[in-house]
Amino acid sequence: MLVVAVLLIPALTVTNKSLTPAAQSYLGIDGSGYEWSYESVDALDDLDDDVKYTSFYEDSRDLVAAYYAAGPDGGYWRVDLLDLAYGAEVASGTDVSDALDLYILIGWSNAPGYQGWLPDFIKDPNGNGVYIPSDNYQWVLVICVYDTGNYKVMDYNWNTVADQSSGQVKVAFTSQWDFIELWVSSDVLSNYGWSQNTQVWYRVVTTWTDSSGNKWLGDVIHNDDFSDDTWDSPPIFSTDNVGTAKVAFVHHGNQALTDNRALNDPNSTNSYWYILKIHENVSDLANRPIPVTIHMSGTLLSSFLWWQPEFIDYVKNLTDAGVVELIGGVWAEYITAYFPDDINRPSIEYYSGMLNRTFGVTPVIAWIPERTWDDNRTGIAGTLASAGIKAVILDGNTHHDDWDGDGNHWKPHRYNTTYTGGANLWVFFIDWNMQQYVLSNTDGGADINLRREWAWFAKNGDQHHVLIYADDWEKAAGVAGWDAGNPERYEATIRWVAQHPWIQVVRLGDVVSWLEAGDWTYDDGYYCGYDTYQYIKDWVQDYPYDYRRAYDGWYWGTSSEEAYSSLGPDSSPALAENVKSVGDVWTSGTVLGDLYTALRNAPSNHFRDLAMLTLWAMAYETAWHDDADWDGDGLQDVSGWEMAFAQRLRYTNVLIEAANWLASPSTGARLEDIDWDGVDEVVLTSDRFMAVIDPVGGTVPWAFAVGPDGVPYQVVGPTMDYYTGDCCRPDYWNGSTAHVGLFDDKWLDALSKDYSGDTYTIKAYGTDARGCAYATLTSPDGVIEKTIRACPGYEGVVAEYSINATKIQELGGPLPANLYIRFSASPDVEDLLLGDDVSISTPYGPTTPYVEVSNPSARAGRDVTLAVSVNQTSAGYQNIYNVGNYEKWTMKYVWEYRIELPSTGTYNLTIAAASDPTQAPQPVPEPWAVSAIILAVTVSMVLWLVRASRE
Repeated sequence: MLVVAVLLIPALTVTNKSLTPAAQSYLGIDGSGYEWSYESVDALDDLDDDVKYTSFYEDSRDLVAAYYAAGPDGGYWRVDLLDLAYGAEVASGTDVSDALDLYILIGWSNAPGYQGWLPDFIKDPNGNGVYIPSDNYQWVLVICVYDTGNYKVMDYNWNTVADQSSGQVKVAFTSQWDFIELWVSSDVLSNYGWSQNTQVWYRVVTTWTDSSGNKWLGDVIHNDDFSDDTWDSPPIFSTDNVGTAKVAFVHHGNQALTDNRALNDPNSTNSYWYILKIHENVSDLANRPIPVTIHMSGTLLSSFLWWQPEFIDYVKNLTDAGVVELIGGVWAEYITAYFPDDINRPSIEYYSGMLNRTFGVTPVIAWIPERTWDDNRTGIAGTLASAGIKAVILDGNTHHDDWDGDGNHWKPHRYNTTYTGGANLWVFFIDWNMQQYVLSNTDGGADINLRREWAWFAKNGDQHHVLIYADDWEKAAGVAGWDAGNPERYEATIRWVAQHPWIQVVRLGDVVSWLEAGDWTYDDGYYCGYDTYQYIKDWVQDYPYDYRRAYDGWYWGTSSEEAYSSLGPDSSPALAENVKSVGDVWTSGTVLGDLYTALRNAPSNHFRDLAMLTLWAMAYETAWHDDADWDGDGLQDVSGWEMAFAQRLRYTNVLIEAANWLASPSTGARLEDIDWDGVDEVVLTSDRFMAVIDPVGGTVPWAFAVGPDGVPYQVVGPTMDYYTGDCCRPDYWNGSTAHVGLFDDKWLDALSKDYSGDTYTIKAYGTDARGCAYATLTSPDGVIEKTIRACPGYEGVVAEYSINATKIQELGGPLPANLYIRFSASPDVEDLLLGDDVSISTPYGPTTPYVEVSNPSARAGRDVTLAVSVNQTSAGYQNIYNVGNYEKWTMKYVWEYRIELPSTGTYNLTIAAASDPTQAPQPVPEPWAVSAIILAVTVSMVLWLVRASRE
């Protein structure tokens, strides 16, 4: 891997260079251009400037650049052509008998003689021979290249002094990379007064031969009109300098918080990984960084930290080497145009902090989700500036041309400081040609449209420009539905660029530094009220207002587009269990309106921060639509996966209530529709623990704790993860498509029954004689009854199970039977989002199961450990198995116990989850629960969570 210091790539300017750029020891005539450096480029040519025109293989004669380097073994030259077609040097057709010959006329001071006439009776447009005046640097030697196996060097007296058979001259053609390399031995050159330190001048000529054998000038460097049959323009000098085309390659990775490994197989060319490998490998070949700019949504970064931390290590190494540049933005890719400053700014700041924590970088550039910009509505420019962002990337053909049509979108703009609180906010614009053609090739190299654009900008008098490719990372990787051949085409483009050093690949952060230092000029006073990219405008149908705000047609609907804001109990299809429509932050009585009000009123603490993370994550790709009417209502619909996010926006309220509890903890049990699904949950609280019990499954999908040091953390049920694509399914706390909480009654084999989706009856709730908050729930068939308690002074809950064996028999179930109960642990959810993983150990055997789930929480500064132990406490024999099969899901681990139920009798078990399970509290039964249940099996489970100090 390339390891270099991270330095600012300088903005190349015209300066004097050494007389003879030294040829590196590995400079070869081999068709590989990586070793050619910028210092060797001496001239650039205008395109489409034929001296004598014929369309036959025209682009193969069109000169682009000329190079020279000197080494102890001789002189090296290189000529770049617009499109060196395979076989152009021997091609014939129509009135052309030979489409391409190449001549390089070389000279230096104090040679024994000079020649002014061009060789081989080359004709100018007038049909005459071409003469270089004696006062205009005539040539000493000329390299004549007729084809890959026929070339020679002649001196000023027309003597052949080397040819293809002599070993004193070498030529290599590469049609894929579009250049010709040449070398002449120092033995030949020195006979005419050349040395390695000699200043050299030279001219480059391409010709074509007509059917009568006449050779005509095709293209020359430097250009001349040859009106008087003389070449009056000066030659190329080995000390000349050229400009560069500044380009940047930006990839935007946008995925939700889920398992994204299918998009990032390290062994596949179709992966995020491979796009970075291209830049790493090409940087190694070029012996200089060929950088790539990467934006990972915060949810994608958290996904990688959880599922592929080795990929994050790889990205960090490339960042340290200067190959990868990371840019920021909001933490999750919700559309900022529909949220105000107090939602957007914390999101930007949070993600900047996350990048700094993970990679040691502080981003100065922000990616705008779907590039849907609305400064008029949300003041996003000022928000970005106040959050420490110095630049954004928008679209040249919309955000620029719609608002500054007379300007130059290749040049950086400074946003009108009236809207940024006086701070600099630089705006870079995506180049449409770059976006359209980077993933397209011509003859296995960069697309010819880009070659033309790059060559023009390299010669441009204003060198303060940057041509930006920016698009989905998934697109270049050929994943998530994109063309699987894209990585190969992208790699060909990057390799072509890296072998043409008059193209300067920049990091946009470096450009910001040049702007801030006053080294670059810019367009000032730019303002964009609102706009989006062109495809959005094309996709949104029948938007009746200003199409620069076309995205509003997805959010609030049109005559042809379903309104995202209307999704809810009355939409088609309805959002399952939502009692309010999604709405917007400005409308009370809607999910977003009421959440925004609650967030503004919530105390500022850790759980409010998690509520913000949840809102950002569940507003992902806000209002995104399919180009289809999949429910048959005549409207183009919100995407199914987007409806799944919208359905769970309401979970934000659970975290808001946790924030309220944390600000004023107390012990108690209450019924409250905490997740806004139209059904009351039981909320158990103590001074150290809060548990939400959902009647669905009678389980605990969310739990929160406060450690002995007062540090709060969520222990069960991350609300930021995307765990199902089913938009309309009710809350369901188990299975591969949903959450697992605590005390999830997964399976009773005697009845072949999964209780996870059953609605339990809340039989009682309140405070028991010991001062513990409790709730008792019963399964619909009466087989399972459980009491869950939260007691003062403890970070946990207690569950006592009573399984009615008689009822099992009445329902036709055989005994003995097995009950499977599942648990999940997410010890310190935010710390897991930020990159810490957990370890699991099972130090005891299967009949005395014990599980430790531990997270060395960097956020809390200590270990968070969930130690679960099962012990038999009553007479009789009972087997209890830790089934194992620990499942790593996004931000959680799930495992299962199997409890063997005997045919008759009553017995007790205690399951304690704690750093010291022997300290589990002994619950006091309620008066109504004292009477025995005949032929019942009673299982007491105590789930305990304690933070253990890091050893």
